[in-house]
Amino acid sequence: MKNKFRDKYFIELKNTEFEKKIKEFFYHYEKKDIYDHVVEVVDKARILSGYFDINGKKSVTAAYLHDIGRVIEKNEIIDFCECFGEKVLEKETKHPDILHQKASKILAKNLFKIKDKKILSAISTHTTMKPKASDIDIVVFLSDKLTWKEEDSKDLIKKMKENLKISKEKAVLIFLENLYNNRENFACYHDLSKEAYFYFKNIENKK
Repeated sequence: MKNKFRDKYFIELKNTEFEKKIKEFFYHYEKKDIYDHVVEVVDKARILSGYFDINGKKSVTAAYLHDIGRVIEKNEIIDFCECFGEKVLEKETKHPDILHQKASKILAKNLFKIKDKKILSAISTHTTMKPKASDIDIVVFLSDKLTWKEEDSKDLIKKMKENLKISKEKAVLIFLENLYNNRENFACYHDLSKEAYFYFKNIENKK
């Protein structure tokens, strides 16, 4: 099965420049809409990295790669993750879309040859967040969420932007608190999101 996935998803990319490889990859699978989102996340990551004086190169690299796992077909993503050694939780099997963050890490590591642990961490937790997050984790997480355009997310995004003026951690907490308060409404409220919520809440309480 691993060979099947390699043949299907580990394509040979003609471009040599990293940014062009990303575009080529998404366009090969006819995922222009996802690529357009990725470009917006990258732009946001550059801005936030500069604002918070964080390693912009690592943040931008992770931002470019954070959604590459979305090319994996939904009926294959569980087997794909398990085939490459990623543990799949029972609740993730009920909402497989959340696994795209793990699939993205697999592709980043094996196709794009990313070895940096902070970059891989940011990719693999950009949906759920995690406790003890690095600055790179936080920037990629916020960059992803702050580019959402759904009507029902507008108030939340506005509140996050307002709290960015206080700290990047406070902005993360606003999002995680919203998840926690509405956890009964989600098909998969992830354990990492819960752990991250109490972690960031504890940081805020200590101030």
